[in-house]
Amino acid sequence: RDKEQRLRFEDIARADFKPELYGTTIEKVQARIHAQLLNGTLISGPEVFRVAYGALGWRVPVALSRLPGIAQALELLYVIFARNRIRLGRIFGRKAICASNSCHKS
Repeated sequence: RDKEQRLRFEDIARADFKPELYGTTIEKVQARIHAQLLNGTLISGPEVFRVAYGALGWRVPVALSRLPGIAQALELLYVIFARNRIRLGRIFGRKAICASNSCHKS
């Protein structure tokens, strides 16, 4: 839905991915989703989705996701999801290919 190409993605499973360019480690980027803002700031977890959806114009859902209680619940749900994403992917029909400390879907 990003017709204006405001978002760019990088495949952390690529052999030439260098997490040190972002001031982080492969373990950290595999544990949580990360994004780098235009000013160089690295963010992770639900905030990545807020920024991405905000860039796409989804202001109301983003604002709701920042409300007290909702923000904390989303963080907790994200932690649970992140820990189980490979297994959940298999349940929903995605195969993960993991080798050399990296995974990607096929």
